[in-house]
Amino acid sequence: MVSSNVVIAAVLGLSVGFGTSHVFADETKTDTQTAATTFYLTPTILKEYPAGSKVLRSADVVATIEAEERSTETPKFDRDAILKQAQNDRDGRSPLMGGGVQDSFAPYLKENPAIDYEGFAKQVKEVYAYRAKHRVSEEDFIAISKDPATVIFDGRSEKMFNLLHVKGAINLSIPDVTAAQLAKVIPTKETRVLIYCNNNFTDEPDAFAGKAFRASLNVYTFNTLYSYGYKNIYELGPLLNRKTTKIEFEGSLAQSSASK
Repeated sequence: MVSSNVVIAAVLGLSVGFGTSHVFADETKTDTQTAATTFYLTPTILKEYPAGSKVLRSADVVATIEAEERSTETPKFDRDAILKQAQNDRDGRSPLMGGGVQDSFAPYLKENPAIDYEGFAKQVKEVYAYRAKHRVSEEDFIAISKDPATVIFDGRSEKMFNLLHVKGAINLSIPDVTAAQLAKVIPTKETRVLIYCNNNFTDEPDAFAGKAFRASLNVYTFNTLYSYGYKNIYELGPLLNRKTTKIEFEGSLAQSSASK
């Protein structure tokens, strides 16, 4: 098991975080051909390999960590679980490692089983095909929204929601999503859910400020709901002018407009 004060970062040669860093070379290369990976080391390793050691072999570090494990009483990771997870990887190494560091170090990058980026990447491909058939026009969005059994889901912040939102929508900010919170606003996993976001509307910069295309909130909302098992999701497809769309809105900005 790796001691809990071991922090490992793969940052393409950049020193990010706390502690002293060393760059490791692939054992099959010369010391000048260093791998673009920075590791933050334990006090034990730093004692054996001081700051003047510019290049270390990954196998040396693993051996030092293993020796430290036998002599320390600090909390430890579940090494067996980490190794098993690494062995289940597609090619036996972490995707962060690239080709420059020995496979023997890969298990030590698997320190957080609660975060699964590889699983997310696989799901994105699955969602891509599903989403293509679940994007709707302005007219269909309006028609579906009139069904009382349909939930109109707004994943923006509460502040932006209160400024302006589609009439009848419920709000749960995406950063606040949990299984329990979703269950409070969406009755069942089979419930039809309509989603929309900032990048569906123009001419309303206060409430619907445009985001980078690949950072559109619909992208995250769709994948988040799908991750929690909601598979009856429909997304407003077009980019509409907020002032001319037939979709109705509520909120403080809508009230201000109506009073003018």
